[in-house]
Amino acid sequence: MNAPVSLEKDSSARLPRPMLVKTFDGLQGRFLLRPWYDWCGVRAIVNWYFPLSRAWAAALQAEGDLDAFNGALGTRIRNSGLIRSALEQTSLADRAYLDCHQRWESCFFGEGNSHKTGMATAEVERQALSKRRMLCRKAYLPWRRKFPKLLWAVSPREDVERDHGKRLLDLDSAFAAPSLPVLEQSGILHGNWDSDAPYRQYWLRFPSLVSGEEGKAWAKVYEPETGATDAPCIIFLHGIGMETDFWGEMTDPVNMLTKQGFRVIRPEAPWHGHRRLHGQFGGEPAIGQGPLGFIGLFHAWVREVAQLIEWARRNGSPQVAVGGLSLGALTAQIVATQARNWSSERRPDQLLLITTSEDMLDIALRGSMARLLEMPRRFAEAGWAEADLARWTPLLEPHGDPVMAADRIVTLLGRADDLTPIKGGENLMRRWNVPENNIFRKYQGHFSASLGLYQDNSVLMRLAEIMKADR
Repeated sequence: MNAPVSLEKDSSARLPRPMLVKTFDGLQGRFLLRPWYDWCGVRAIVNWYFPLSRAWAAALQAEGDLDAFNGALGTRIRNSGLIRSALEQTSLADRAYLDCHQRWESCFFGEGNSHKTGMATAEVERQALSKRRMLCRKAYLPWRRKFPKLLWAVSPREDVERDHGKRLLDLDSAFAAPSLPVLEQSGILHGNWDSDAPYRQYWLRFPSLVSGEEGKAWAKVYEPETGATDAPCIIFLHGIGMETDFWGEMTDPVNMLTKQGFRVIRPEAPWHGHRRLHGQFGGEPAIGQGPLGFIGLFHAWVREVAQLIEWARRNGSPQVAVGGLSLGALTAQIVATQARNWSSERRPDQLLLITTSEDMLDIALRGSMARLLEMPRRFAEAGWAEADLARWTPLLEPHGDPVMAADRIVTLLGRADDLTPIKGGENLMRRWNVPENNIFRKYQGHFSASLGLYQDNSVLMRLAEIMKADR
């Protein structure tokens, strides 16, 4: 049984002030947060970040062995001091992080963790070494053009049929979540967003629902320093490939909702963060496996969110909202419709969608990132026609009505979004009869709209307003 969250303080476990994000302030922000930023951003991700991440993941797997590195990438990079240095640097950073993480887990989840000293130091060290390991990607810049963008392994139709075919026959139970497991809670850290906004932070971990994965699912929790026992809760889901340790602790506008008295839960998606698969970078399997990747990710993450909703209610939250951006929004909207088939304690009360679409085929076949990755060609080579893909949309899209009333749904859409094309988001809002005052539209693209929350958090304040009125 899950015990209520302890409110005991450990004054020694106080974090340094989070990094203040000023990049998107004022005139600079108005210049950056325009559609041109997205045109550049999606190409930088596909042509730079993905191949460097592919090399980085292969280097972690190779553990300094050049032959193994070339074998994982299908490259023929010659032995030289430069490549040996890059591989050695990555291997050393990996070992340092893994050793640190082992100490961190012992400190945070060991016996009597809520009274241990050194927790803040352990967390700062873990984030620093994680960032150092992730930044090893830049060591492979000289060979960027030689690397594949992704580890492509698009599963054939028969594999998807084998793993998920029965779910299509009974959509009401296609996302049935098992009973609530024991969620392990870490020791508690304390910090301040600013001089008068203290918060608490801790981790939850519980059995993963990813098929074949024996590890844990992870979520970081932010709470107001006082009043956390009955704080309304927002479960917010991140986008594909996002690794929060890459940036460290920042004044994220979602996390800072603790200033408004909210509990904020930030789960890690399957194959991201602590759940990254060895030899692959964060989120890579979801794209590289084709339809099976996203079907499997949604199947696991939607049900894990159901468990977190129940955990939040059992730990005092009278209202629980589910939201997300990009991949997180696509997941949250499935939660909103599948929750009709769940018990009342697993049903979210409100929904927040940032840069979303109801049309997964449009995203996968015609979205800007899909085109740059040549996903339609990859699917076709693996035997997938558009009609074959369409058969699986009941497991990829929000079918039917959401569990919450339309006026409890808030969304932010980028008018120039061509990654999750805006037409699909507009169609969803129209189908669900979401009132216009709950729909925020910006002349921005996919990335600039979500990053624009640092400059204008009106959509978050609208959700907060609705949740406070519902208490």
